Amino acid sequence: MSDVIMNTKTVAFKFPGAVLVDPPSKVLNDKQTKSKIKTFEEISELLSRLIEQNEEVLALVSAAEKIKIWEAVITLCYAYTVKKVVLVFTDRRLIEISTGGPLLSGNRIRIVRYSAIKDIRCSAGIWKSLDVKCRDNLALSYENLSKADIEDIAGRLKNRILSAPRSIQNGNVKFAYHVCPDCLSLLREGVFNCQACGKKFKDDKKLLQDSLLIPGGAYIKTGFFRAGIAGLFTELFFMGGAVFYIYEISLRGMSYMPFALFYLFLLASTKTLSYFFCLKQIRSFIPEKDKTGQQLR
Repeated sequence: MSDVIMNTKTVAFKFPGAVLVDPPSKVLNDKQTKSKIKTFEEISELLSRLIEQNEEVLALVSAAEKIKIWEAVITLCYAYTVKKVVLVFTDRRLIEISTGGPLLSGNRIRIVRYSAIKDIRCSAGIWKSLDVKCRDNLALSYENLSKADIEDIAGRLKNRILSAPRSIQNGNVKFAYHVCPDCLSLLREGVFNCQACGKKFKDDKKLLQDSLLIPGGAYIKTGFFRAGIAGLFTELFFMGGAVFYIYEISLRGMSYMPFALFYLFLLASTKTLSYFFCLKQIRSFIPEKDKTGQQLR
């Protein structure tokens, strides 16, 4: 377990073999400090296992994967919960740990070594965003960072990351890769179980079928039950509107066809977008649970 040390100006987190101390110039108010400590304490044990021999932790940053407008709309803002992360900047790697609710918190880990990073761009605008471009043109985008974190990343952390050695071997690193939250072994893309420890993850089989046949089915299959309930009522509403106007067409003629098509369009759009949102989440690895709520191995 990590120790948390706090005084009026700094917050420090100690891990076995590594120490993080936020720069003294980075002053947090009471609200920021309490929020930051709570978030980091939740991942402290996992992070202690992730840290390599003699690896130095430079900063911990609360953020969210960048959310598209359609994702916020289609999930009724539940995407803002799903995409919460903590970014761990060490002296050699960027480690992304999900804190997106009980289903994902500490159970989704993505790592990219600095040797694979081509560029970093920070924006201190409204959304306070961070864009990380890898050498294979993979882009990792984040938002909702604090102003202090943006300034820190744009300064000392960017210099540290871009000065990492670019050897031929490191140049072959193609992807930001996921690791198993239990044994920390590399997870293979499209293989929904850990080949080292046997931990099972949700797969995308029957996702399309559930999405088409069950209102809110894509969210339910994925395990996002709060979004699933919202999706259920939304899709039933659109379905009811389409059925009503189709019935009106049978009684009063084709003048009601535009209304029926409008509701059918909304229904189809909702199902399509929810399917693709959930497909992306499943392919980023979500632990499978049995009927008792225990994670499967």
